[in-house]
Amino acid sequence: MLQRQIHWIMIESRMSVEDKSACELHPRHLRLSAALSAITLAQIFSAFGIQWYTVAHLGVGVQADALYAGATLSQIAIALLIEPLGLVLIPFFSSRVEIDQNWAGWPLLCVIGAASSISVAILFFLAPIVVPILAPGLAEPTANLAVGLAQVQIVGLIGVGCGTVLTCLSQAQGRFVWPALSVLICVSGGWVLLVFGLDRWGVRLAAWVQVF
Repeated sequence: MLQRQIHWIMIESRMSVEDKSACELHPRHLRLSAALSAITLAQIFSAFGIQWYTVAHLGVGVQADALYAGATLSQIAIALLIEPLGLVLIPFFSSRVEIDQNWAGWPLLCVIGAASSISVAILFFLAPIVVPILAPGLAEPTANLAVGLAQVQIVGLIGVGCGTVLTCLSQAQGRFVWPALSVLICVSGGWVLLVFGLDRWGVRLAAWVQVF
């Protein structure tokens, strides 16, 4: 999850050189930069805190091993399929006027959502084969649990793919705070779910929190 959070932070930090120069000249832009820095810092601490709380609560053992072994598949998929998308979309949207951005953005959102859903379906069936290869040496019960948790966590690819499109579209239109703040709100909601539900639902809830 922390790697996914860093991915979002990288997207949020891709302001043009002109924007950065403007921040030096206009107090409004300085306030925006300060707000984004504060939100980003809160995102990092919150994402790290969720992982710390999960491990501290579950303890180092089978469940924690399976959770983070299962997360490997979704992290690789994000790195290979989603992260390059952000590098392409910001200049793509920035080169167009706002009305063209909206016309291009919403069909693209549907396409990325559909492609992400297909990828999730494929990875769901490949997980029993791929996860033991990515995390060798696990005992059979731990490996089986890791496969199940991986199948949960790869659902998050749909949100990451769609979120990347919306974040890039918002930033191309000069709206920087809400994409960053929305991630922080989701992480805060994850904290609430963990605190009140981890004892009852265990490590599977922790996997769904990462999707959320």
